[in-house]
Amino acid sequence: MITNTVVISGNTATEVRLSEDGRCASVLLAHTEFYRDQQGQKQETTNFLWVRAYGKLAHNLSEYVLKGNSITVTGKLAGGSYKDEKTGEWQNSLYVLAANVQFHTRSLKQEFEENSFSDEPVTEDISF
Repeated sequence: MITNTVVISGNTATEVRLSEDGRCASVLLAHTEFYRDQQGQKQETTNFLWVRAYGKLAHNLSEYVLKGNSITVTGKLAGGSYKDEKTGEWQNSLYVLAANVQFHTRSLKQEFEENSFSDEPVTEDISF
């Protein structure tokens, strides 16, 4: 049996890009790993991978995810090829086709919509 399941966590390195028809969203995910080299020095490496989502998941990504938010994506590896317009050469691409996204950082968009900001002082009594 062949399986193709990917689970990756990281921070979004770009704003979510929504297609013109609103059915597809993509975001670049930065995944950083820490390790010790042969001399025992702490090292880190960051890999970047595009994430694509369709339908309701695409809408949710565009609605709630900002650049820098921490997310975990479950999906499958997908890819394809395209012709580079600048060089005219064929290029291969690899991305995660998202089936589920967990949001670890509360979106600033969501907080702004939930809080009503006012210049009036709070007059409620708070008992301790």
